Amino acid sequence: TISYQMKSSGSERGNQQLVAVVSLVNMVVEGLENRNHTMSVFLDLSKAIDCVDHKTLLDKLESHGIRGVPLDWLSSFLSHRSPVVQISYQLSKPVNLNYGV
Repeated sequence: TISYQMKSSGSERGNQQLVAVVSLVNMVVEGLENRNHTMSVFLDLSKAIDCVDHKTLLDKLESHGIRGVPLDWLSSFLSHRSPVVQISYQLSKPVNLNYGV
């Protein structure tokens, strides 16, 4: 079993993602140790969800049985996105996104 001790200096979002990854690894290791069939599915959603509303996507995933740590990780990944554009030394103002990545 892998453990992770959260430190208060880290970003909350980064900690949530790390906890989700550690939890996934622990579930896989436990399954293998118990000689269970174990499988992980990794999806690159970067292009597939460029135009999809975050709430709609999360609701749809939950309706298909994605719950707990995997859904929490995706929610964390999608939340609080504020991209900026830099041209030379000029930065645009951040814009909150409710869709895409």
